[in-house]
Amino acid sequence: MKTIALCSALLFTTTAYSDTITLQPAQSGKLTHSFYCCGFNTYYDSPDEQFWTGACNTNPFGCVSSDLAGVWRWNLSELQGAEIHSAEIKFYTNYCSDGAGFSFGPISGEMNSSQALALQNNNQHAGMASLAWPLAVDATVLQQSHKMGSLGAYVYSDTSCMVFGNGDIAPELTIDFTPGQSGECSADVTGDETVNVSDVLALIAYWGTNNAAHDIDESGSVDVGDVLLVIDGWGGC
Repeated sequence: MKTIALCSALLFTTTAYSDTITLQPAQSGKLTHSFYCCGFNTYYDSPDEQFWTGACNTNPFGCVSSDLAGVWRWNLSELQGAEIHSAEIKFYTNYCSDGAGFSFGPISGEMNSSQALALQNNNQHAGMASLAWPLAVDATVLQQSHKMGSLGAYVYSDTSCMVFGNGDIAPELTIDFTPGQSGECSADVTGDETVNVSDVLALIAYWGTNNAAHDIDESGSVDVGDVLLVIDGWGGC
């Protein structure tokens, strides 16, 4: 039985445990111009559930409508210590058959005008695309955003496009990641600050006993539940 448990543990450790999480924006707002009809210079948070992004429109009498873009920020702080593998953003829109311009980039702290303008001019991950399907986030941008704490997105359409900015169908950021280690590292039963095969062997040595130092889940017996906790906590503490 001990041999079976050891073989099972080694098989489990060949595949890293991963998970997915879907985040709603921490900030949702608009980028426009506070003085002139065309161009951008000002970001502001907006509670609007939906709004039009589009190019400025003028006539001989003045400004009919200003340039307007959607801007969002997702907080990645809860994933600090995790290993992020990939991410995609799903926008919910209407009347966007021609697609839209977009840009993704790292954000430090709260979204403001200077950061929104930097995001608008960011060429690291930008382009034109249909918003009917999720857009994958560039790996380098994703890692930089993870390090800085937030990911930002900018969306703009010359031909006008209705975007849902808040509420139940706000843009969603879905991330695939491997969780980081917990602070206590209770699965390190050998005390070498690493959860590895040595800890599995230590559990097998006390298999079926009620040894408190090796009964990680405090079930009253050293068994497969404790091995699973070692596998879940695999790696450095």
